[in-house]
Amino acid sequence: MPFPIKIGGSVDRIEERNGIIRIIDYKTGKVEKANVTLKSWNGLTEDIKNDKIIQILAYAYMFEKEISDKPIEAGIISFKNLKSGFLPFNFKEDKEVFTTIDSEILSNYLEQLVLLLTEILDSSIDFVEKN
Repeated sequence: MPFPIKIGGSVDRIEERNGIIRIIDYKTGKVEKANVTLKSWNGLTEDIKNDKIIQILAYAYMFEKEISDKPIEAGIISFKNLKSGFLPFNFKEDKEVFTTIDSEILSNYLEQLVLLLTEILDSSIDFVEKN
């Protein structure tokens, strides 16, 4: 990694359930499972629909060092979709689904974040609003 990344933020809730650390962000709007499902790391930061994934993985990255060697899940509880309960980030590869955030997931996330920050800091690239 070309430079250390320092990220800050406030998490709504951290709890331990069945030996797994859960990092929870509450949303007042409607969030569904598709909003926290990632199928490819390519383009993570280019698609505005991935904003919730970027946010909850940032929380996992921030708290990974604080949490002892317990598995981590990060996700959302949506007040307009309470029947779905806790919606964890999940990485879907082929037919396998991974909800535990491990060092490989965080490494892939950081790689994408570095690409985004490099682009943001490149004065030769104009800002373009993405809808």
